[in-house]
Parts: sequence; C-alpha cells; structure tokens
Amino acid sequence: MLLRDRDAMTDLVTTVLGPLTTARGGAEPYLETLTVLFDNQGNHTATARQMHLSVRAITYRLDRIRDLTGYHPGEPTQRFTLQTAKAAQHAAPVFMYQLAYQDPTVVPGTGFPLGSPHASDIPTKFANVGVDQLPGKRATARHMSALWAGFAHYGHPTARGVPKWPAYTPKDRATMWIDPDCRIAYDPDKEERLFWQRRD
Repeated sequence: MLLRDRDAMTDLVTTVLGPLTTARGGAEPYLETLTVLFDNQGNHTATARQMHLSVRAITYRLDRIRDLTGYHPGEPTQRFTLQTAKAAQHAAPVFMYQLAYQDPTVVPGTGFPLGSPHASDIPTKFANVGVDQLPGKRATARHMSALWAGFAHYGHPTARGVPKWPAYTPKDRATMWIDPDCRIAYDPDKEERLFWQRRD
C-alpha cells in the first residue's frame, strides 16, 4: 500500500534518504552503495567487489549512512526502512538546493563575514528573520519558505518569482541556488564533489 501512495512515498524518501544530500560529495555514492548492497543481500564483500571498492570503504559508507539518516543497513528493521525508501525513490522526485545567500554580518571579534554557515537554513526556511534584517536576507527567506510551502501543498517546490525547480538527477544535478535572486545551477561544486568521491 505504501508504494502506491505517492504522498507517503515522497514523505518516506524525503525523511529517510533526504539527509544524505548533506554529505560531502552528495548523496549519489551512498544511494548507489545501498542499491548494490541490497542487490547482494547485504553481503559487504560482494558489494565491495561489484563497486570496485574495499570492504573498508563500504563499511565507512554504511556508517556514514547511519550517522546521516539514523538508519543502519546492518540492523534488520532499519534495513527494511532503507530498502522501502530506496524502492519508493524510483517514483518520488528528489530536489536539491544550496542556500547561497552570503550574510555580510561580521562575526563578533573577527573580521570575517557570517556567510552561509551550517544550519542557517533552519530559520530561513521558516521565514523567521526580523524586519530589521538586510533586504537580501529577507528576500532569501521569503523565497525559501514559499518553496517549502509549495512543496508541502503540491508535492513539488514552487513559488512565485522563482524559476521552475527541476528534479535532481545524477545526469544534470539541477540545484536550486537560493538567495535574493534564485536560479538553477547544474552540478555546482563539481570539483569538490569529484574530490570526495575519489576519496571513497
């Protein structure tokens, strides 16, 4: 029943697999590892052989999946959740974004601007910024919160005054660049992504 309910599928994929998009190098290496692991009935050696990686690299990736999602493929109940989410992923689109707004506010005691630090998207996506904030920051928050509301309402992130947001695929890696003037970037930070993929 779950795999026939599109809303449930989208929610499952977003909740379970969504955190993998925050990994350095992106979610793709971890999603591919899960696919091959499940195809090999959880056998690490067979998975490593098929992916041309060491068993140690596979173990590292599985531990990272646990750290990022809270689910470990080695634990039967958690493995089932991951398998179900992977099965649902084929029918549910994934949307990638980067919070690109660079806050120029100087960090106290330094000469460095705040920029776009980790977790700064949390108040931004809820438009929880004061009227005393810079216009660029307020505009970014309006865009981001509207996109999230559009996703909740339509199952696809959409907002007035923002470009159409295509689903992310490994082929083009379309990413919404969220700032006062949102745009779609294709495979941003490619060099960094390839660097981390080679390290795996």
